[in-house]
Amino acid sequence: MALNSKSVGIFPELELKLPAYPVPTKLKIDSSKRFLVRADGSPFVWIGDTFWKFSQLTRQQRLQLLDDRQSKGFTVVMIRVGTGTKGEPAGFSGNLEPIESHFQEIDRLVAEAKKRGMYIAIATGWWYIVRDFDADALYEFGKFIGDRYKDNDNIIWLGAGESGSHSRKQKLDPNKLKSLVQGIRDGDTGNKLLTLHADYQRGTSLSDIRNLIDFKNWQTSQWCCPNDLPRKDRRNWTVWEAIAYDYEQSPTKPTFDAEAWYENTNLGGGEPATPYNIRRRAYFTIFAGGFGHSYGASGIWDATSDFSRALQYEGATQIGYLSQLLHALGSDFLKLRPSQSTIVSGQSSNYDRHIQATSANDGSYALVYTAGTSNFGLDLDRLNAESVSVMWFNPRTKALTKKSAVKKGSQVNFTTPGKGDWVLVLGR
Repeated sequence: MALNSKSVGIFPELELKLPAYPVPTKLKIDSSKRFLVRADGSPFVWIGDTFWKFSQLTRQQRLQLLDDRQSKGFTVVMIRVGTGTKGEPAGFSGNLEPIESHFQEIDRLVAEAKKRGMYIAIATGWWYIVRDFDADALYEFGKFIGDRYKDNDNIIWLGAGESGSHSRKQKLDPNKLKSLVQGIRDGDTGNKLLTLHADYQRGTSLSDIRNLIDFKNWQTSQWCCPNDLPRKDRRNWTVWEAIAYDYEQSPTKPTFDAEAWYENTNLGGGEPATPYNIRRRAYFTIFAGGFGHSYGASGIWDATSDFSRALQYEGATQIGYLSQLLHALGSDFLKLRPSQSTIVSGQSSNYDRHIQATSANDGSYALVYTAGTSNFGLDLDRLNAESVSVMWFNPRTKALTKKSAVKKGSQVNFTTPGKGDWVLVLGR
Protein backbone atom coordinates (compact mmCIF):
# COMPACT_ATOMS: atom_id res chain seq x y z
CA MET A 1 0.00 0.00 0.00
CA ALA A 2 1.66 3.22 -1.12
CA LEU A 3 1.36 6.26 1.10
CA ASN A 4 1.06 9.92 0.20
CA SER A 5 4.61 11.05 -0.64
CA LYS A 6 3.88 14.47 0.91
CA SER A 7 2.98 13.08 4.32
CA VAL A 8 5.31 13.67 7.25
CA GLY A 9 7.74 11.09 8.50
CA ILE A 10 10.87 9.20 7.65
CA PHE A 11 8.84 6.91 5.40
CA PRO A 12 7.26 9.40 2.97
CA GLU A 13 7.03 6.67 0.32
CA LEU A 14 6.79 3.51 2.41
CA GLU A 15 5.42 0.81 0.17
CA LEU A 16 5.03 -2.80 1.20
CA LYS A 17 6.67 -4.89 -1.47
CA LEU A 18 8.30 -8.23 -2.14
CA PRO A 19 12.09 -8.53 -2.11
CA ALA A 20 13.74 -7.46 -5.36
CA TYR A 21 15.36 -10.91 -5.71
CA PRO A 22 18.55 -9.79 -7.48
CA VAL A 23 21.07 -12.36 -8.72
CA PRO A 24 22.49 -13.87 -5.50
CA THR A 25 25.89 -12.70 -4.35
CA LYS A 26 28.08 -14.00 -1.58
CA LEU A 27 26.80 -12.87 1.78
CA LYS A 28 28.94 -11.30 4.48
CA ILE A 29 28.58 -9.84 7.97
CA ASP A 30 27.86 -6.10 8.14
CA SER A 31 30.09 -3.64 9.99
CA SER A 32 27.89 -3.68 13.11
CA LYS A 33 28.21 -7.49 13.24
CA ARG A 34 24.43 -7.73 13.70
CA PHE A 35 23.21 -8.43 10.15
CA LEU A 36 23.96 -10.26 6.93
CA VAL A 37 24.50 -8.16 3.80
CA ARG A 38 25.09 -8.76 0.12
CA ALA A 39 28.35 -8.03 -1.67
CA ASP A 40 27.26 -4.41 -2.30
CA GLY A 41 26.44 -3.88 1.38
CA SER A 42 22.66 -3.98 0.95
CA PRO A 43 20.77 -5.82 3.71
CA PHE A 44 19.90 -9.48 3.42
CA VAL A 45 16.70 -10.30 5.30
CA TRP A 46 16.59 -13.99 6.12
CA ILE A 47 13.02 -15.24 5.76
CA GLY A 48 13.47 -18.97 5.50
CA ASP A 49 11.48 -22.17 5.14
CA THR A 50 12.54 -25.57 6.46
CA PHE A 51 12.44 -28.13 3.64
CA TRP A 52 14.48 -30.83 5.31
CA LYS A 53 13.18 -33.82 3.35
CA PHE A 54 13.07 -32.20 -0.08
CA SER A 55 14.33 -35.38 -1.74
CA GLN A 56 11.05 -37.15 -1.00
CA LEU A 57 9.17 -34.84 -3.38
CA THR A 58 9.18 -34.72 -7.16
CA ARG A 59 11.17 -32.12 -9.05
CA GLN A 60 7.92 -30.41 -10.01
CA GLN A 61 6.89 -30.14 -6.36
CA ARG A 62 10.27 -28.63 -5.45
CA LEU A 63 9.82 -25.95 -8.09
CA GLN A 64 6.31 -25.38 -6.81
CA LEU A 65 7.75 -24.68 -3.36
CA LEU A 66 10.35 -22.23 -4.71
CA ASP A 67 7.77 -20.37 -6.79
CA ASP A 68 5.28 -20.17 -3.94
CA ARG A 69 7.81 -19.01 -1.37
CA GLN A 70 9.28 -16.43 -3.73
CA SER A 71 5.79 -15.07 -4.38
CA LYS A 72 5.28 -14.65 -0.63
CA GLY A 73 8.63 -12.98 0.14
CA PHE A 74 10.79 -15.83 1.43
CA THR A 75 14.51 -15.55 0.69
CA VAL A 76 15.97 -18.86 1.95
CA VAL A 77 15.08 -22.56 1.73
CA MET A 78 16.81 -24.85 4.23
CA ILE A 79 17.60 -28.44 3.24
CA ARG A 80 19.67 -31.34 4.53
CA VAL A 81 21.57 -34.10 2.83
CA GLY A 82 19.45 -37.23 3.33
CA THR A 83 20.06 -39.51 6.28
CA GLY A 84 18.47 -42.71 5.09
CA THR A 85 15.71 -42.60 7.71
CA LYS A 86 12.08 -43.44 7.01
CA GLY A 87 12.72 -44.42 3.42
CA GLU A 88 14.51 -41.21 2.48
CA PRO A 89 17.39 -41.54 -0.01
CA ALA A 90 20.60 -41.63 2.00
CA GLY A 91 22.72 -39.15 0.05
CA PHE A 92 25.79 -41.04 1.19
CA SER A 93 26.82 -44.61 1.80
CA GLY A 94 29.54 -46.53 3.59
CA ASN A 95 31.93 -44.17 5.34
CA LEU A 96 30.14 -40.97 4.27
CA GLU A 97 30.75 -41.66 0.58
CA PRO A 98 28.55 -39.31 -1.50
CA ILE A 99 25.86 -40.76 -3.76
CA GLU A 100 26.12 -38.81 -7.02
CA SER A 101 22.47 -39.10 -8.04
CA HIS A 102 21.35 -37.48 -4.78
CA PHE A 103 23.74 -34.57 -5.19
CA GLN A 104 22.56 -34.03 -8.74
CA GLU A 105 19.12 -33.34 -7.29
CA ILE A 106 20.64 -30.83 -4.88
CA ASP A 107 22.47 -29.26 -7.85
CA ARG A 108 19.16 -28.75 -9.63
CA LEU A 109 17.52 -27.21 -6.57
CA VAL A 110 20.44 -24.81 -6.08
CA ALA A 111 20.31 -23.77 -9.74
CA GLU A 112 16.55 -23.23 -9.69
CA ALA A 113 16.80 -21.18 -6.49
CA LYS A 114 19.46 -18.99 -8.10
CA LYS A 115 17.14 -18.28 -11.04
CA ARG A 116 14.65 -16.93 -8.52
CA GLY A 117 17.22 -14.92 -6.54
CA MET A 118 16.88 -17.24 -3.55
CA TYR A 119 19.43 -18.92 -1.29
CA ILE A 120 19.76 -22.55 -0.23
CA ALA A 121 21.00 -23.25 3.31
CA ILE A 122 22.52 -26.73 3.46
CA ALA A 123 22.96 -29.03 6.43
CA THR A 124 25.42 -31.77 5.45
CA GLY A 125 23.37 -34.30 7.43
CA TRP A 126 21.80 -34.54 10.86
CA TRP A 127 23.59 -34.59 14.20
CA TYR A 128 24.17 -38.32 14.20
CA ILE A 129 26.61 -38.18 11.29
CA VAL A 130 28.93 -36.43 13.76
CA ARG A 131 28.22 -39.11 16.33
CA ASP A 132 28.58 -42.06 13.97
CA PHE A 133 31.57 -41.18 11.77
CA ASP A 134 35.17 -40.40 12.58
CA ALA A 135 36.88 -37.06 12.17
CA ASP A 136 38.66 -37.99 8.94
CA ALA A 137 35.44 -39.12 7.23
CA LEU A 138 33.65 -35.96 8.36
CA TYR A 139 36.46 -33.78 7.05
CA GLU A 140 36.44 -35.48 3.64
CA PHE A 141 32.66 -35.30 3.35
CA GLY A 142 32.69 -31.63 4.34
CA LYS A 143 35.45 -30.95 1.83
CA PHE A 144 33.52 -32.75 -0.90
CA ILE A 145 30.32 -30.78 -0.40
CA GLY A 146 32.19 -27.50 0.09
CA ASP A 147 34.11 -28.00 -3.14
CA ARG A 148 31.01 -29.03 -5.06
CA TYR A 149 29.25 -25.74 -4.32
CA LYS A 150 32.19 -23.36 -4.02
CA ASP A 151 31.13 -21.54 -7.19
CA ASN A 152 27.49 -21.16 -6.14
CA ASP A 153 26.99 -17.80 -4.46
CA ASN A 154 23.50 -18.68 -3.20
CA ILE A 155 24.73 -21.23 -0.65
CA ILE A 156 24.77 -20.81 3.14
CA TRP A 157 26.24 -23.58 5.32
CA LEU A 158 24.37 -25.01 8.31
CA GLY A 159 27.04 -27.57 9.23
CA ALA A 160 25.14 -30.58 10.54
CA GLY A 161 21.55 -30.35 11.73
CA GLU A 162 21.07 -29.99 15.50
CA SER A 163 24.82 -30.11 16.05
CA GLY A 164 25.34 -26.65 17.57
CA SER A 165 24.85 -26.50 21.38
CA HIS A 166 24.25 -30.21 21.53
CA SER A 167 22.75 -31.48 24.78
CA ARG A 168 21.68 -35.04 24.02
CA LYS A 169 22.83 -37.96 26.18
CA GLN A 170 25.55 -38.80 23.67
CA LYS A 171 27.23 -35.41 23.47
CA LEU A 172 28.94 -34.67 20.18
CA ASP A 173 32.71 -34.61 20.06
CA PRO A 174 33.73 -30.97 19.43
CA ASN A 175 36.85 -32.12 17.60
CA LYS A 176 34.73 -34.04 15.11
CA LEU A 177 32.51 -31.00 14.61
CA LYS A 178 35.63 -28.96 13.98
CA SER A 179 36.78 -31.48 11.37
CA LEU A 180 33.47 -31.24 9.51
CA VAL A 181 33.54 -27.44 9.55
CA GLN A 182 37.18 -27.34 8.47
CA GLY A 183 36.39 -29.69 5.60
CA ILE A 184 33.55 -27.45 4.39
CA ARG A 185 35.72 -24.35 4.62
CA ASP A 186 38.68 -25.99 2.86
CA GLY A 187 36.48 -27.33 0.07
CA ASP A 188 34.63 -24.04 -0.28
CA THR A 189 37.90 -22.07 0.10
CA GLY A 190 36.24 -20.05 2.88
CA ASN A 191 33.92 -18.20 0.54
CA LYS A 192 30.56 -18.59 2.25
CA LEU A 193 28.98 -17.91 5.62
CA LEU A 194 28.64 -20.87 7.97
CA THR A 195 26.85 -21.70 11.18
CA LEU A 196 26.03 -24.90 13.04
CA HIS A 197 22.30 -25.53 13.22
CA ALA A 198 21.33 -25.41 16.90
CA ASP A 199 20.00 -28.33 18.87
CA TYR A 200 16.34 -28.69 19.78
CA GLN A 201 15.25 -25.83 22.07
CA ARG A 202 18.78 -24.49 22.38
CA GLY A 203 21.11 -21.89 20.89
CA THR A 204 24.67 -21.94 19.63
CA SER A 205 25.78 -19.46 22.31
CA LEU A 206 25.16 -22.14 24.94
CA SER A 207 28.14 -24.19 23.80
CA ASP A 208 31.80 -23.61 23.09
CA ILE A 209 31.62 -23.47 19.29
CA ARG A 210 31.75 -19.70 18.92
CA ASN A 211 35.04 -19.80 17.05
CA LEU A 212 33.67 -22.21 14.44
CA ILE A 213 30.74 -20.16 13.16
CA ASP A 214 30.15 -16.84 11.40
CA PHE A 215 26.68 -16.23 12.86
CA LYS A 216 24.63 -17.66 15.71
CA ASN A 217 21.20 -19.25 15.80
CA TRP A 218 18.52 -20.75 17.99
CA GLN A 219 16.14 -23.61 17.38
CA THR A 220 13.20 -22.43 19.47
CA SER A 221 11.29 -25.34 17.94
CA GLN A 222 8.07 -27.00 19.06
CA TRP A 223 6.91 -25.06 22.07
CA CYS A 224 4.36 -22.38 22.66
CA CYS A 225 5.29 -20.10 25.50
CA PRO A 226 7.92 -19.84 28.25
CA ASN A 227 8.42 -23.50 28.94
CA ASP A 228 11.72 -25.34 28.84
CA LEU A 229 13.95 -23.31 26.55
CA PRO A 230 16.79 -24.03 26.71
CA ARG A 231 16.33 -27.63 27.72
CA LYS A 232 17.72 -28.64 31.13
CA ASP A 233 18.43 -25.03 32.02
CA ARG A 234 17.03 -23.96 35.38
CA ARG A 235 15.39 -20.82 34.10
CA ASN A 236 12.47 -20.47 31.74
CA TRP A 237 13.17 -18.58 28.54
CA THR A 238 11.07 -16.63 26.10
CA VAL A 239 12.14 -16.24 22.50
CA TRP A 240 13.02 -12.57 23.07
CA GLU A 241 15.18 -13.53 26.05
CA ALA A 242 16.95 -16.14 23.95
CA ILE A 243 17.77 -13.64 21.22
CA ALA A 244 18.75 -11.03 23.82
CA TYR A 245 21.13 -13.56 25.39
CA ASP A 246 22.88 -13.96 22.04
CA TYR A 247 22.86 -10.22 21.53
CA GLU A 248 24.85 -9.65 24.70
CA GLN A 249 27.46 -12.37 24.19
CA SER A 250 31.01 -11.75 23.07
CA PRO A 251 32.24 -11.84 20.40
CA THR A 252 29.40 -10.02 18.69
CA LYS A 253 27.82 -12.05 15.89
CA PRO A 254 24.45 -11.91 14.13
CA THR A 255 21.75 -14.24 15.47
CA PHE A 256 18.34 -15.50 14.39
CA ASP A 257 15.76 -18.24 14.92
CA ALA A 258 16.77 -21.03 12.53
CA GLU A 259 13.87 -23.35 13.30
CA ALA A 260 10.67 -22.27 15.00
CA TRP A 261 7.35 -23.89 15.84
CA TYR A 262 5.95 -25.59 12.74
CA GLU A 263 2.54 -24.44 11.59
CA ASN A 264 -0.24 -27.00 12.03
CA THR A 265 1.93 -29.47 13.88
CA ASN A 266 1.94 -30.76 17.43
CA LEU A 267 5.40 -32.31 17.51
CA GLY A 268 5.82 -30.82 20.96
CA GLY A 269 2.78 -32.71 22.23
CA GLY A 270 0.46 -29.72 22.50
CA GLU A 271 -2.02 -28.01 20.22
CA PRO A 272 -0.98 -27.39 16.59
CA ALA A 273 0.56 -24.00 15.99
CA THR A 274 -1.84 -21.36 14.69
CA PRO A 275 -0.99 -18.46 12.35
CA TYR A 276 -0.92 -16.21 15.42
CA ASN A 277 1.65 -18.48 17.11
CA ILE A 278 3.71 -18.46 13.91
CA ARG A 279 3.87 -14.72 13.21
CA ARG A 280 4.16 -13.76 16.90
CA ARG A 281 7.43 -15.65 17.30
CA ALA A 282 8.86 -14.10 14.13
CA TYR A 283 8.15 -10.53 15.29
CA PHE A 284 9.49 -11.28 18.76
CA THR A 285 12.69 -12.65 17.21
CA ILE A 286 13.47 -9.83 14.81
CA PHE A 287 12.39 -6.98 17.08
CA ALA A 288 14.56 -8.47 19.85
CA GLY A 289 17.63 -8.23 17.63
CA GLY A 290 17.52 -11.17 15.22
CA PHE A 291 18.49 -10.63 11.59
CA GLY A 292 15.86 -13.07 10.34
CA HIS A 293 13.53 -15.95 11.01
CA SER A 294 12.81 -19.41 9.61
CA TYR A 295 9.25 -20.60 9.18
CA GLY A 296 8.22 -24.25 9.15
CA ALA A 297 5.09 -26.24 8.46
CA SER A 298 3.92 -29.80 8.78
CA GLY A 299 3.64 -31.09 5.23
CA ILE A 300 6.57 -28.96 4.04
CA TRP A 301 9.51 -29.85 6.26
CA ASP A 302 8.60 -33.54 6.25
CA ALA A 303 7.39 -33.66 2.62
CA THR A 304 4.13 -35.51 3.29
CA SER A 305 0.97 -35.94 1.23
CA ASP A 306 -0.27 -32.66 2.76
CA PHE A 307 2.42 -30.74 0.86
CA SER A 308 0.16 -28.90 -1.62
CA ARG A 309 -2.32 -27.90 1.09
CA ALA A 310 0.48 -26.85 3.42
CA LEU A 311 1.83 -24.42 0.81
CA GLN A 312 -1.26 -22.31 1.39
CA TYR A 313 -1.17 -22.17 5.17
CA GLU A 314 -2.13 -18.74 6.44
CA GLY A 315 0.93 -18.41 8.67
CA ALA A 316 3.31 -18.63 5.71
CA THR A 317 1.44 -15.83 3.95
CA GLN A 318 1.69 -13.68 7.07
CA ILE A 319 5.40 -14.35 7.44
CA GLY A 320 5.56 -13.04 3.89
CA TYR A 321 3.88 -9.84 5.07
CA LEU A 322 6.64 -9.44 7.65
CA SER A 323 9.18 -9.88 4.86
CA GLN A 324 7.48 -7.13 2.85
CA LEU A 325 7.51 -4.76 5.83
CA LEU A 326 11.21 -5.35 6.51
CA HIS A 327 12.18 -5.05 2.85
CA ALA A 328 10.25 -1.79 2.64
CA LEU A 329 12.77 -0.36 5.13
CA GLY A 330 15.56 -0.73 2.57
CA SER A 331 19.00 0.02 3.97
CA ASP A 332 17.37 1.41 7.12
CA PHE A 333 16.80 -2.20 8.18
CA LEU A 334 20.48 -2.28 9.19
CA LYS A 335 19.85 0.48 11.75
CA LEU A 336 17.49 -1.60 13.89
CA ARG A 337 18.43 -2.26 17.51
CA PRO A 338 16.33 -3.69 20.37
CA SER A 339 14.77 -0.89 22.45
CA GLN A 340 12.60 -2.33 25.21
CA SER A 341 13.32 0.69 27.41
CA THR A 342 11.15 2.69 25.00
CA ILE A 343 8.12 0.96 26.57
CA VAL A 344 7.15 2.85 29.73
CA SER A 345 3.67 1.45 30.43
CA GLY A 346 1.37 -1.36 29.38
CA GLN A 347 3.94 -4.15 29.27
CA SER A 348 2.49 -7.47 30.37
CA SER A 349 3.97 -10.64 31.86
CA ASN A 350 1.39 -12.55 29.81
CA TYR A 351 3.10 -14.06 26.75
CA ASP A 352 -0.01 -13.37 24.66
CA ARG A 353 0.18 -9.66 25.51
CA HIS A 354 3.92 -9.03 25.37
CA ILE A 355 5.22 -5.90 23.64
CA GLN A 356 8.54 -5.93 21.75
CA ALA A 357 10.18 -2.75 20.49
CA THR A 358 13.01 -2.00 18.08
CA SER A 359 14.28 1.33 16.82
CA ALA A 360 16.86 2.84 14.51
CA ASN A 361 20.21 3.55 16.14
CA ASP A 362 20.07 7.13 14.81
CA GLY A 363 16.64 7.80 16.31
CA SER A 364 15.00 8.09 12.89
CA TYR A 365 12.23 5.53 13.38
CA ALA A 366 10.87 2.76 15.59
CA LEU A 367 8.73 -0.35 15.28
CA VAL A 368 6.70 -1.75 18.17
CA TYR A 369 4.94 -5.13 18.05
CA THR A 370 2.19 -5.84 20.54
CA ALA A 371 1.01 -9.43 20.75
CA GLY A 372 -2.31 -8.41 22.29
CA THR A 373 -1.98 -5.41 24.61
CA SER A 374 -4.18 -2.65 23.19
CA ASN A 375 -3.03 0.30 25.35
CA PHE A 376 0.58 1.19 26.13
CA GLY A 377 2.87 4.15 26.60
CA LEU A 378 6.19 4.90 24.88
CA ASP A 379 9.06 7.28 25.50
CA LEU A 380 9.37 9.16 22.21
CA ASP A 381 12.04 11.59 23.34
CA ARG A 382 14.55 9.20 21.79
CA LEU A 383 13.31 9.96 18.27
CA ASN A 384 14.99 12.82 16.43
CA ALA A 385 11.98 14.98 15.65
CA GLU A 386 9.51 17.15 17.48
CA SER A 387 6.63 15.66 15.53
CA VAL A 388 6.53 11.89 15.13
CA SER A 389 4.54 10.19 12.38
CA VAL A 390 2.33 7.28 13.37
CA MET A 391 0.98 4.33 11.38
CA TRP A 392 -0.36 0.90 12.33
CA PHE A 393 0.58 -2.19 10.34
CA ASN A 394 -1.78 -5.17 10.51
CA PRO A 395 0.36 -8.36 10.48
CA ARG A 396 -2.68 -10.45 9.54
CA THR A 397 -3.61 -8.50 6.39
CA LYS A 398 -0.57 -6.23 5.75
CA ALA A 399 -2.88 -3.20 5.73
CA LEU A 400 -1.41 0.14 6.82
CA THR A 401 -3.52 2.80 8.49
CA LYS A 402 -3.45 6.39 7.34
CA LYS A 403 -0.47 8.30 8.68
CA SER A 404 -0.98 10.77 11.53
CA ALA A 405 1.39 12.65 13.83
CA VAL A 406 1.98 13.05 17.58
CA LYS A 407 4.24 15.32 19.60
CA LYS A 408 7.26 13.85 21.33
CA GLY A 409 7.24 13.18 25.04
CA SER A 410 8.59 10.94 27.77
CA GLN A 411 5.27 9.07 27.77
CA VAL A 412 2.98 9.08 24.77
CA ASN A 413 0.02 6.71 24.96
CA PHE A 414 -1.19 4.57 22.07
CA THR A 415 -4.26 2.42 21.47
CA THR A 416 -4.33 -0.21 18.75
CA PRO A 417 -6.95 0.32 16.00
CA GLY A 418 -8.52 -3.08 16.72
CA LYS A 419 -8.18 -6.36 18.57
CA GLY A 420 -5.30 -8.76 18.11
CA ASP A 421 -1.62 -8.16 17.41
CA TRP A 422 -0.36 -5.01 15.68
CA VAL A 423 2.84 -3.24 14.66
CA LEU A 424 3.20 0.44 15.46
CA VAL A 425 5.37 2.26 12.90
CA LEU A 426 6.88 5.49 14.22
CA GLY A 427 8.84 7.88 12.00
CA ARG A 428 9.88 11.50 12.01
